[in-house]
Amino acid sequence: MTVRIRDVILATEQVFCLRQGTVKGRSRLKVHTVPRQAAMYVAHVHFAKPVGMIGRVFERDHSTVAHGVQRIAELTKNNPLLKAQIAQVVALSAKIAAGEVELKPRDVPSQDRHKLLSIPTRIAPATARSSELKDWYEANNERFSAVMRALYPKLENQQGG
Repeated sequence: MTVRIRDVILATEQVFCLRQGTVKGRSRLKVHTVPRQAAMYVAHVHFAKPVGMIGRVFERDHSTVAHGVQRIAELTKNNPLLKAQIAQVVALSAKIAAGEVELKPRDVPSQDRHKLLSIPTRIAPATARSSELKDWYEANNERFSAVMRALYPKLENQQGG
């Protein structure tokens, strides 16, 4: 099974709740750059794709890819949720490549996409209220748990029995 960069991109769009094409887009908003750099990181570190090849797929220079890989490596040291999202991207990419999962591109409204991405990547606007953060965690805790159960069924069987 060979994981292609487009498998990683599709998995990234699913995990980070992005519309099709956003990961490869030109936006410099943090809600777009973090998932883009995460996809580059996964393709390079976990699936051994060369930065030049990744750059061609993303239509960026190899040095931009190298910077993104380095930045995500630094961010994951202090952000366990981003680390978990990257693990989801890795697992989902492998499942897509193996043909176990067939995903359709997401069409998430812009305002919802911002809510889903701003908190897990620790780039929430300074104006976010604690009640909004609490609402986000309550709304997405079950979704996150369901994704983790689907990606890691063996872990659930070991814990719950």
